[in-house]
Amino acid sequence: RRVGGGAVRQAVTLANGRDPDGFSSTFVTLGSSGPLEALLDRARAGEPVRLDVARKLDLAAVRRLREHLDRTECEVVVAANPYPTLHALLARFGARRVPKLVSTFHSTALPDLKERIQFPVYRGVFMACDALVYVSENQRTFWRQRLVRAKSDLTIHNGIDTTFFSAEACPNGREATRREVGIADGEFVIGAGAALRPEKRLPDLIHALARLRGRGVPARVLLIGDGPERRSLEETARQLGVADRKGL
Repeated sequence: RRVGGGAVRQAVTLANGRDPDGFSSTFVTLGSSGPLEALLDRARAGEPVRLDVARKLDLAAVRRLREHLDRTECEVVVAANPYPTLHALLARFGARRVPKLVSTFHSTALPDLKERIQFPVYRGVFMACDALVYVSENQRTFWRQRLVRAKSDLTIHNGIDTTFFSAEACPNGREATRREVGIADGEFVIGAGAALRPEKRLPDLIHALARLRGRGVPARVLLIGDGPERRSLEETARQLGVADRKGL
């Protein structure tokens, strides 16, 4: 991927969590993974390899990836989402040792006409994969109904790095954040960090907040992010009477 996001965060976490004695792996990016790259544990994941993709389909980058696969005698490529999977699939052609190809797919959204036009190509790319990994059963059902198939598919739910997100990891962060956004000590806070897009189903969270408030629970929702749904979410919060303070 070119920029950091949920899929990159997950890839970094997996690279950092692997057993260095049992597996040898390389973290490969099409461009730069942004600030998340700084979170890579070099002792476990090694130095990242950047393919420096310069155009939508960069055959020079495909060649560099193929050379890397040959040099490392790679057995399995795990690609996050359709675009990197396309480059990985092309890189397998002509490789001295053809690795298995696993694609992890994180979305049910085709947000614009360009992506909808391109998707038949990506459907063919997925069909050539050895495995396709979804993050929920609903997502797998959604794409199966749209004839997306690989040689096999399975669901692996996203995990949470409980050490990274623990209160102990940032001992002064809780109080400082509450003060910054005006949250009282006795208020129950639900945080959501995400791009504000339809598939995140954030209106459900705002409706849940309204129900909690209606039952007398001093709850707050803290949305961290931006995106095309921002105005709609703000309007929903106003209509439900829960947009009275900063952070919903």
